[in-house]
Amino acid sequence: MSSIKKLVCRKRQGVVLIISMIFVLIFSALAVSMASLSGTNVQLATNQHKVNSALDAAQSGLECGKYLVATVVGLESTGDNTVSVDQANTVWTTFCQYVQDTALDGQTVPAPTRFTDSTGSGDQLITSSINFASTDAAFEMRFYRYDSDPCTIKLQSTGTDREVTKQIGMNMAITKDNEVLKYAIASRGKMWVTQNSTIHGPIFSTWNKPEWGAPVEATADTTVEGSINTVLAIADLENENIQLETLDANNNPVFDEYG
Repeated sequence: MSSIKKLVCRKRQGVVLIISMIFVLIFSALAVSMASLSGTNVQLATNQHKVNSALDAAQSGLECGKYLVATVVGLESTGDNTVSVDQANTVWTTFCQYVQDTALDGQTVPAPTRFTDSTGSGDQLITSSINFASTDAAFEMRFYRYDSDPCTIKLQSTGTDREVTKQIGMNMAITKDNEVLKYAIASRGKMWVTQNSTIHGPIFSTWNKPEWGAPVEATADTTVEGSINTVLAIADLENENIQLETLDANNNPVFDEYG
């Protein structure tokens, strides 16, 4: 009897050993998987951080580009309601020079160059790389326009964080300044104001043919509660013997001859 019992115990001990080895293998596999998953999560988090940093840098470049466009000085004035190709070329040249003179972050901006892509040929101005928030993130601005559409300046901002790159862009049209919206009445032609009219605000006329008369004519019963503005110089009025006079309610002069 005793020999049979010993044999049964030895068999049970063998089964326990096999089950223990199986559990050891399972837990080892789980440990390896968890370690691998943890490493993958860290890599994903790092990659996402780079993506966000590159996108933030690109957005910062876009804001810098908008700032340059909003603060450019030296643009020519014109009495026309539309922008000609020559005027658009002047705006582009003036803007490029302004960007070079501004030299954001002390970076030298190369001169404009020509380019050709699948859309066509044109001019471009590319700034140097500017660091953003850290030494790893930076942005670069590219201003460009196509010969077929000289009145549209495109801005492409490229943000980078090591090997990750993000690009965003916008189009900017070269148009007349919206200062005209500050006037109660604005006209391209000669202006007549009659029949006891009252204008609540300044008026503006781009009439530039003094040989055909004054840009604004009004009767004595007309009231303009603001300034009268014209693109003509005093010399233009004098050459055509045009006199502008403003009268008060008693028909007495308010200003001098050309006031």
